[in-house]
Amino acid sequence: YHAQKAAKRVLRLLQVDTLPNFKAYQLRKFNPEQRLQIIEHAVYNTPNLGFVCIDGIRDVITSINDEEQATMITSKLLKWSGELNIHINCILHMNKGDNNARGHVGTELMNKSLSVLGVNKHEKQTDYSTIEAIACRDKEPNPLSFGIDSDGLPYLLEPEQMEILQKLSA
Repeated sequence: YHAQKAAKRVLRLLQVDTLPNFKAYQLRKFNPEQRLQIIEHAVYNTPNLGFVCIDGIRDVITSINDEEQATMITSKLLKWSGELNIHINCILHMNKGDNNARGHVGTELMNKSLSVLGVNKHEKQTDYSTIEAIACRDKEPNPLSFGIDSDGLPYLLEPEQMEILQKLSA
């Protein structure tokens, strides 16, 4: 349900019914090893692949604190991106209260990432969230804040609205 909902949101944001080069997979029913095999198969067997988003990279390993598994998954991602010249985006939750990614896998992914972005809800205005750079090897993007409309679609706040939110948070 949630995978379909997210895929449909992408299409609605682009205002199209279909995209010939957009595929979304729901892998919840599979175990971590099977999920990784399915993703690897899709990565190597999708023609003209350019971008991969893995929502829940933690779900392709059995322990976020196993150094061997963290190294294995990080090495696979580096291999895929290098061999196929693709961009890979991974979603990994952060520890509550700080900007540290969870476990050994989080540390390894942060160490190897081009950019690490954090998404946090505003403390006082919880209808809004801000995306900020945590670590970047190149130029950091400016922070941006967004809300979700009544149709479930994200929208960006104008700079003036962001300033008001920052003042409220100070």
